[in-house]
Amino acid sequence: MCDEKTDPAMELYPMTADDCKKLRRRIGQIIVDIKDFDGGSRERSLAITKLQEARHWLGEELGNLGETDLNAERDQVTHPGPTGKEDTAGPIGPGFTTPGAPAEPGPLGG
Repeated sequence: MCDEKTDPAMELYPMTADDCKKLRRRIGQIIVDIKDFDGGSRERSLAITKLQEARHWLGEELGNLGETDLNAERDQVTHPGPTGKEDTAGPIGPGFTTPGAPAEPGPLGG
């Protein structure tokens, strides 16, 4: 068994933004590879979800490393509101609709 505290081959180093971006690309490719298989299962879907979560957290880490947080950038995308005007409140804010979908009143009538 490898003891990372004493094994010189297990030298640890700080993660850079480039390391983070490379890992995100590799995870993205693994997700594509899994989706290339015929059929599917709950277990396969869970594996994809966990990989997507890992990719998400590495996007957050980019923000910690001084780079653009890719998740924050995605969340700031403007969405058309029910009036057709841009609504920058985000996906759970007032007036959010899926592009191309008709606006529906929310549970509170808004």
